[in-house]
Order: sequence, then C-alpha cells, then structure tokens
Amino acid sequence: MKFFLIVIALLSATAARAEMPSAVKLLEEGEGSKFTEARGTATWKLAPRNDHGPAAEVVVAADVVIPERDIKLVIIMYEAPPGFKNASHFFEVHLVPRDFARVNGVSAIPGILAEPGQIQRGSPLAIGQTRADVASFLIGISDPPERRGYSLQLINENDFLTFPLYYGNKTMALLQVQKGPSGNAAFTQAFSAWGLRPMKNPIMKSMLVKRLGTPENSPQMEAMQAIRNQVMACWPTPKVDPPSEVSILVHYNIDGTLFGEPEVVPLPDGTATPEATAIAIEAMKKCQPVKMKGPFENWRTMEVVFGGR
Repeated sequence: MKFFLIVIALLSATAARAEMPSAVKLLEEGEGSKFTEARGTATWKLAPRNDHGPAAEVVVAADVVIPERDIKLVIIMYEAPPGFKNASHFFEVHLVPRDFARVNGVSAIPGILAEPGQIQRGSPLAIGQTRADVASFLIGISDPPERRGYSLQLINENDFLTFPLYYGNKTMALLQVQKGPSGNAAFTQAFSAWGLRPMKNPIMKSMLVKRLGTPENSPQMEAMQAIRNQVMACWPTPKVDPPSEVSILVHYNIDGTLFGEPEVVPLPDGTATPEATAIAIEAMKKCQPVKMKGPFENWRTMEVVFGGR
C-alpha cells in the first residue's frame, strides 16, 4: 500500500470546481480537563488516486485549516485493495509535526466517530487496523459480518466526522470535521465509483420537515438521527435498510429505555411491508437503552424513519 504517495498526489491535484468549505472545530484538553476551542475550515473534494493504483480509483479528501492554531492537515478516505481482508476502506490523516510541537506531537488517532450534529453523542466506526508515525495515521474500517455496511452507513448519513487526537504530552483533543454539501457530494460520488449503493434515506428528513414541521437543522432532527444511528447497529444481517419506508413512533424514558410499545405510523404511499415493519420494530426493541444528550424533551417522543434507498 502506497501510504505516503497518495497524499503527495492529492496535494498536487486540482479540484474540478471550487467548493465551499465546511466547518471544523478543534477541542483541546487543557488544565483541569477543560477544553479550549479553535475553529477552522475543511475543503472536501473527489480526487484521483495517482499512486499507480487502478486508473479509475478515486479518494475522498479534505484539506483542513485551523488558523488559530496554525494547523494544516489532510484527511483521505479510499477503498481497500481487492482481496484485502482486514479492512474494507481506509482513512488517512496527514499532518505537519511542527504544527503540534506545542503538545509534543500527535501520538495516536485510534478511531473515528460519526456525529449527526453538535449535541448528540457520536457513533464509532468499526476499526480493524491502525498504523501511525509522526506525520501520518492510517485507520482501517472493518465491520464484523453481523454489522456489514454499518460504518459506511454512518459516514453517509451523518454530517460530522470526529477524530480523537492523543497528544504526546498526555492530553487529547477532538477534531470535528463537517462534511457539508461538498463533502456529501464527494462521498456520494466515491461510493458510486467504488461500486457501492449509498445507504441513503431520502425521505427521512424531507418527510419529517414537511409533515411534522420539524426544522431540518433542529435539535429534534439531530436526536432522531442519533437514535437511528444506534438502532441501525442492531439491524439484522445483511446490514441493509428495509426495502420500503417504515416510520416508527416511540416514547422513551429518561434512561433511554422504551416507554410502551413502538407504534407504526402509516405513510401516505402505504408502501411499508409487514416484513420491513417487523424488522424495524425488532431493532427498536433490541437496541435500548439509547444513549442521548441534551434536553429530554428533544427526544422523549420520536418518529424514526427507516428505508428509502
């Protein structure tokens, strides 16, 4: 695997069009375990993999800049080589060591969290292999058979990817990178190039926004995505959405357990099949308690939508 050549090719690549940067937040641990915040931007793009791999192979890449800390780094995601058994995809994080000299460098990036927003807990991607040196970190994505496709689904549906950074001075930081429109577009194109069917749920937000009047970027919508993330971890094999849209109304206790039975909400097109409905209800019951943050009123009663490939 050409661990270093990819980033060299990437940095020399020219984006097909100018992209609007997405938000970046670096939360660094300070004295008394208090975190300080620095903001920056990420510019996502789809780039060719010019390390003598297959000509049609592409990578998703983000150039990250945090001016307040004088930090620049590059994040890359690409498909594992054919026949590779330890991971299906890889992330690489490339940084400049002197940018982190004040914290004695970065010693480890052990995983990645997919987060729906700024409030709810992130869901961890399944990590199968990691490798590091002073400037480059390799993170392999490897779902177990019973959760096949779950990590890619998290990447596809959530708007933030968060990387825990462990510093050489024994403190840590969280690098939260928003995908935004350009990142979402880059990942969608990459999934298509890799021969994957993006695990989308197009009706999920649009239906709730139109029918319930829930603002798209509201805490309630973020809470719904956080619950969906956790419930999909309990989805039966193979890890796919049901073939038809299913909407489930649930009530939670403050400890994250279900209050009463999940209720099926009839959809206007009436496409929900008994099989899809049973799968959704089984997953909702199995995957509790859910772990939530923020005011209880934001997630006490939720309508969670599944399906809609």
